[in-house]
Parts: sequence; structure tokens; C-alpha cells
Amino acid sequence: MRGRRAPLHSAARAHELDEDYMRRMEMAMHELGIRENEDGREVALERRSRTAKVEPTRPTKAALEPVLASDTTFGTRFEKIAARPIEYGGLEWDRPPVLVTKVNLSDRPLLCADALDDQVAVGGSDHDVHVVDAKKQREVRKLNHARNGHKEWVTCVKWLSDGRILSGSMDSYLCLWNKHGNGCENLYGHQGTVSDLVMLQDPQKAITSSYDKTIRIWDVSAGRKKKTREMGVAKCHSSPVLLVKANNGHALVSGCRGGNVSITDTATLKKVWGQDIAHEGHVTALEWLDENCVMSGGQDGCIRLWDRRCPTKLGTFPSHKHNSGTGAVGFLGMVGSYIVSAGADKAVKVHSLKNDCRVLFGHKTDDFVYSCFVNGRQIFVGLGNGVCIILDLQKLSCLTNFQANGSGLRCMCNSGPSLFTAGDDGKFAAFQAMSAAG
Repeated sequence: MRGRRAPLHSAARAHELDEDYMRRMEMAMHELGIRENEDGREVALERRSRTAKVEPTRPTKAALEPVLASDTTFGTRFEKIAARPIEYGGLEWDRPPVLVTKVNLSDRPLLCADALDDQVAVGGSDHDVHVVDAKKQREVRKLNHARNGHKEWVTCVKWLSDGRILSGSMDSYLCLWNKHGNGCENLYGHQGTVSDLVMLQDPQKAITSSYDKTIRIWDVSAGRKKKTREMGVAKCHSSPVLLVKANNGHALVSGCRGGNVSITDTATLKKVWGQDIAHEGHVTALEWLDENCVMSGGQDGCIRLWDRRCPTKLGTFPSHKHNSGTGAVGFLGMVGSYIVSAGADKAVKVHSLKNDCRVLFGHKTDDFVYSCFVNGRQIFVGLGNGVCIILDLQKLSCLTNFQANGSGLRCMCNSGPSLFTAGDDGKFAAFQAMSAAG
């Protein structure tokens, strides 16, 4: 059964209104005998004698799916997943970690980060990729090539295993940065903001999603520059694709602004499963449960579980939907038999697959959740006020909280005993767990 579409004039439907407007504008220009050539200049056309009728795009209405009752059961479907142990690295995070260094990188917000050992790549709204060496406690490279670098906000960044860096931006292209210096190769193909970037198990391949409604696979192997690195394009969405997740390199799950969820085969880039209007509003979070099952979170505050072998959903859980309002699900993670979610309702929740996805623990934050990740049995949560909270999956409690940044903690990542944070204050911070710090 389909869920209800977002209201006509909500942000989730803006792309449809934009496209309808552009279609109308183009038709009107043709009727006036005007068109634009490739350099954007207006050129006169022979006036048409007959007016073509343009029908606006109108949404179809469908009833909102009722929230499943609390006695929803999965039987033995997730027995193997529920039996997974939680890996524990032995690090103690029950006290505020030690601040190793804080580096002022920019006068603008920092948006994304990725770590490779002690090297951290941080992308910002200043159009730069900053490389910080946590051991040297300073910025060692600023990647912004005058000719080939980004011209807009950097939205995603990843290290390659050989020390090169791949970044995506609102300027619609990727930059493949050299291991040393600030030289890069621009990778063209997308026609809109690059929204997400994931590396496949094959270290020579990367996957990106974009506001141009496509998913693209790239050859990022080292060596001489190629005429094109684009290996293929998947067109499985009718609205901007917001996020994509890979599963062992064989399949991709993606979610779009229109609320649809799709699974794509990475070898053929063909859509193998899809659910229209999986959520009311945007799809805001995705995670794989196993090779066939995925979970999705949306603007509607609900978490939904899907099996690509089944035409309908496995369950709906309104974890971040309340009588007083709804908070978009901004993060989903899977650890052992636990599902971790964080939402715009200022709540972090732990669900148990052993108990049919019941909420075992919930933590209310004093500001909006800007970032979140799970490492071992610890959940790291970054807030809009710059505070970092550490929760424990085994103890089902809050271990500690501390001021990591001066304002919005947009991105966090870790490497061994080190935690790296960056945010709206333009600063990068490196912390170390107490046990590792001695």
C-alpha cells in the first residue's frame, strides 16, 4: 500500500513545481518565437500559429498508511541478524575525552569529513577541502585548485585507500585530488548537486547520487587521466536523489526527495526493486539490515523495514512521530541486534530486532541532532549547539557529553582511539579516549 504524498506546496514537492514551471516557460518562449541557444542567448524563432496546451503535473492522492500496532512481529525472519555480537574495541568513553588539538580552518561552516589514520579530510561551504594531520596538530593541505577545484559548497568527501581524496559539491562535479599537492582531476557527468558519495569494496570504484535524479558509478583507479571515468548511470528516481548506501558492493539502496526507495544492481545499474512513496516527504535515512533487507527513515518520522523479495513493507515504526509533532529521521545505524535512530524531534532511540523492533532506550537531547555515527557499542551524537553526546548500547545509558565545537556539530568521524569533529564554527577538533590518552 502506498503512503500519502507530501502536500502540494511542501519542500518535498518543490522539484515537481520547478519542472512544471520550466516546461511552461519553455513552451511560452516557443509560442513567442524565442528560444535560447547553447550560450544562453535568446534567438528568434518563427512564431507558432497553434498554441499547445500544457497540462500541469498534479499529484495523485493516496491514503496514509496506518501505523502498525505495537504487536507487530517478525517471527524468525531476523534470527541471524539478531544473533550478531556487538564488537567492543576496549576503549573507555565513559568520561569526556581529552582534547588533542583544535584548528581554525575557515570562517564558514564545515559540512563533511572522512578520516584515514591520523589524516582527516574536511569539506566546507568555503569551497575547499582541508586536510588536517591530527598528529602534527595543523592543517597540512588546502585543496582548492584555481582551475579544477570546486566552485561551490563541498557536500561529501572520501579518502581512497591509496591516499587520494574524492570530493563532491553543489557545483555538480567531483574532484579527484592527487595524493600530494593540490592538483586534481574534475569528473563531469552530474547535472545537479552531488548529494552523497560511497566507496565500493572494489577500491577503484565510487558511487554518487545527485539532485539530477541519477546515481553514477566511477572508475577512480590511479594512473594516467582517462577521457571519461564515468562507468554507468542509473535512472531509478523521478526526483532528486538524496542518499545512497552500498551493500557488499553488489547492490545499492537509494532514497529521493519524493519519498521513493529503490534498490539497484551495481553490475548492471538496473533497478531490481522499488517502493513508490515509501515515506511522506523526503527519504532522510537508509541502512542495510542484510543482503536483502533495508530500513528507511523519512520526514514523516517513521522507520520502515523492507525486503526486496517482498512487494510490501515488513513493518512501520513511528519512532520519531508524536502527538505534539514529527521529527525527520536523520540517522539509521545497525549494530549487532540493535537499530539506532536519531531524529529532528531531538531524540536518539535504540530498537531491538530480538523484540520486534521495540524501543529499548531513548535519550532526549537539548538541541537538534546534526550528526551521528556508531562505533562498537558507542553512539556518538553531534548537536546543533556543538555538544557531543556519547551513549552506550550495552549499558543503555548516556556515558558523557562535552563541548566539541562552538556551534552546529555537522560532521564527526573516528580512527582508532581518536574522535574528530567539525562544524558551523569553522573549527576542527581532535579528541582521544581516556584509556588511550593514559
